[in-house]
Amino acid sequence: MIALIATRLAARVTTLAGRIGEAVSLADLMGQDRLPQQTPFAHIIPVRITSRPPSIIQGSYDQPIEREIAVVLTLRTNDATGRTAVQGVGGLLDQIILGLAGWQPTGRFAPLIFRRADLLRADAGTFVYQITFAISDELRITP
Repeated sequence: MIALIATRLAARVTTLAGRIGEAVSLADLMGQDRLPQQTPFAHIIPVRITSRPPSIIQGSYDQPIEREIAVVLTLRTNDATGRTAVQGVGGLLDQIILGLAGWQPTGRFAPLIFRRADLLRADAGTFVYQITFAISDELRITP
């Protein structure tokens, strides 16, 4: 599903085309205390799975779950105040939200739901936002 989201995001937010990575590339950067070379840059990361009570019927186990996926957006500006990045961030956040909210990935029975957008970091002209989406799913196990 991460690849489908990346494809959709690149098509809907052309500023991010060619600037989308997955959790592994973000982990590599963080391990080296570095930022992406080009910004804006987005990393798509599965961040949480929550569940509701299961339905257990003889011969099957069904449990509704919700998967949360985050788009971690990094913006860097050349001015120390960050004024340049701040001026464009609202529009970019809106484009990401509008590009993914309500979209139903192939093979899924529910659309992505926008949850929230949080500022994770703001220092030295760098801004990092986490835009979180959720999608309903189901565990189906037949013992």
